[in-house]
Amino acid sequence: MSFLTPTHATDFLPTAYNSFAKDFSSTRHYQWKEFERLSKGLAECTNLEEKYILDLGCGNGRLYKFLQNENSHNLHFTGKYIGFDISKELLEEAKNNNKSGENARNKKIDFIEAGFLNFPEYLPKDAKNNVAQIWAVASFHHLSKISERKKTLQNIYDTLENNGEFVLTVWNLWEQEKYEPQKKEAFWRSVYNPFWNKRDFIIPFGQKKIKRYYYSFEITELQNLLEEAGFTIVDSFLSDKKQNICIRAKKINKNNNSEKLPHFICSNINFHKTTLVEIINKINIFRAEKKGINKITSLKTIVTPNPEMIMACKKNKAFESILQNADISLADGNGILWASGLDFLQHKTLFWKYSIGLCMLVWFLVHKKSYPSKIKKTLCGSDLFRKYIEKNNTNNNTKNNKHIFLLGGAEKSAQFIQNKYSNTISEIYDKKVTLNISSNENKELLEIIKKSEATVLFVALGAPKQELWIQHNKEFLVNNTNIKVCIGVGGSFDFMSGQQKRAPMFFQKLGLEWVYRVFKEPSRIDRIWTATGKFVHYILTK
Repeated sequence: MSFLTPTHATDFLPTAYNSFAKDFSSTRHYQWKEFERLSKGLAECTNLEEKYILDLGCGNGRLYKFLQNENSHNLHFTGKYIGFDISKELLEEAKNNNKSGENARNKKIDFIEAGFLNFPEYLPKDAKNNVAQIWAVASFHHLSKISERKKTLQNIYDTLENNGEFVLTVWNLWEQEKYEPQKKEAFWRSVYNPFWNKRDFIIPFGQKKIKRYYYSFEITELQNLLEEAGFTIVDSFLSDKKQNICIRAKKINKNNNSEKLPHFICSNINFHKTTLVEIINKINIFRAEKKGINKITSLKTIVTPNPEMIMACKKNKAFESILQNADISLADGNGILWASGLDFLQHKTLFWKYSIGLCMLVWFLVHKKSYPSKIKKTLCGSDLFRKYIEKNNTNNNTKNNKHIFLLGGAEKSAQFIQNKYSNTISEIYDKKVTLNISSNENKELLEIIKKSEATVLFVALGAPKQELWIQHNKEFLVNNTNIKVCIGVGGSFDFMSGQQKRAPMFFQKLGLEWVYRVFKEPSRIDRIWTATGKFVHYILTK
């Protein structure tokens, strides 16, 4: 049997597993060694007799037997267990394998026909906010669509109680030699069929060689998916002989999670989905926070990566690390929005990446509103700087309100802004700035920042210099100044002071500021080509 699309292959999975359920179950009575390590979080749980454990893709129910009496943690799970699977016949095997025992008699165990996308519909009312763990053992890799994987992780996140754990294992197909035939087959299928990619595997089972769909994950790919869904990775490892990828992830406590902004990952950088109003409120919250035991985390950094900056990361790993570890990253550039809608092209062959990617680029340019990007609008440093200054420049001319320090910009730019917004700007520095932290010039600058008692530092030195300066001086800023927030804003001072003009609003709304700059400053053509042509090539070939 051949499948036209991966979706066609996954739709066939219930039929496949029903056809060989007994044979399959007979090969799944042993427990994996990694279960011991993965169940560590459960062994540390309290009040387990009142909690639920869910088993997604439970198969013949072997996980329940492990939880009952086949583990080294001396754990005898007495809570409520529900196993979900898409195969009726496998569920019958699970019921037969677990029909005896105290929990079965007390109806603390149940098996339900449901999949990843609809299992929450079948949960009893008392399971709400009462699920300690959800396991997915060798089942998550059957999902063929990125949207289904993300929806599944959202379902799992919403179902778990605060600080509950998701335990995930998938076959590590890519690194095992025995799957080389499937790897080669997947490659050639992805060459002639645009619906498939190089990691869509078809693996047969049994004497009849009944086909099953598998997606070959990388461990970092799984980690990114989990973090994007809001999970914190507790443990991740490869099992013996690299057969399985294993991950324990925790649902972040509600109080902590409320402080986090939803985000998506593009080119290994987290971009946050937010608005100007939310960011301004966030900065004010950061300003009000007291420095804790770990002072270094008290200094928040906000970056505004654009395509040119992402291209710079290829040559400057220190800069890339700064962007990846920033507290908030804002998408500054339509190229980021376009790239964020291309995650489905991952692992496709170069021909299909270019063919489909360029068509998506035309779609984005012609009708951006309907384009499937993760966020619909860019949020550049210039807009953030202007709005923050304007909102905080109240008539309340108090020492506490004068909390902003301006560093950088062209000569007289910062001075112009300070004169106009004197109620909120504490001090400025527009002399030459060096990255040598031991230089006299840098020491003088740091002392000026210290004496200003400012809590928010806007740095307009251009990327990557501004981000590197913040990183190099972070320890001093944390231990010796009142600075709570550092924000790199590029040419914002020059724009706001009028020394450099931004493109007219018409160009800004169309996302064509770069076209305006080509005509206005032909000398920037190399930089603009890097941020457009080279960036498009990089995204489609990485």
